[in-house]
Amino acid sequence: KRVPLKELTALSEECKIYPPNAETVKRVSRDARIATEWVADAKHMLESGNPLSIDDVKSKLNKVARVKFTSSEYVALKKSHQNAKNWIGKVNKCGLNDNSAHIHELRELLREHEDMVITIPEEEEKLKQALCGYCICRRPYEGFMIGCDECEEWYHGQCIGITQVQGDKMEKYVCVRCCV
Repeated sequence: KRVPLKELTALSEECKIYPPNAETVKRVSRDARIATEWVADAKHMLESGNPLSIDDVKSKLNKVARVKFTSSEYVALKKSHQNAKNWIGKVNKCGLNDNSAHIHELRELLREHEDMVITIPEEEEKLKQALCGYCICRRPYEGFMIGCDECEEWYHGQCIGITQVQGDKMEKYVCVRCCV
């Protein structure tokens, strides 16, 4: 069970009447000091407005895993970390890797990311790239691509029936839209 920080610091104060070399007194005093410093640092992290990485938050939580205390800052970071892990799970399941993702899902995931305390820039960038569609299929940049010299739109060679060998031999490529 986790003890509220106020109770832990009060217990640490009460321990001062006992011999300071007693093992329990040492442990309670040390844990109260660690928890108090941790909360001050966590509060600064949360209030700074700076983006927090999932690794930084996990490391921060691990620093006090052994100290069984709780505070509003601990709860906020723990909840934010869990939300970030859940969000990553949703990104992994949305169909992004097999190109079956729906645009409305990707946009919703990006909106959720904006509201999170923890940022996951790698996953956010994948979602943004997926929404930045190319070609007639409106899928992301992948594999052999060829650019139209008129409109500067990019096309997957496979979608327009041009191999990389054929594309390398072309001096100029004009897409179907520009030809019409």
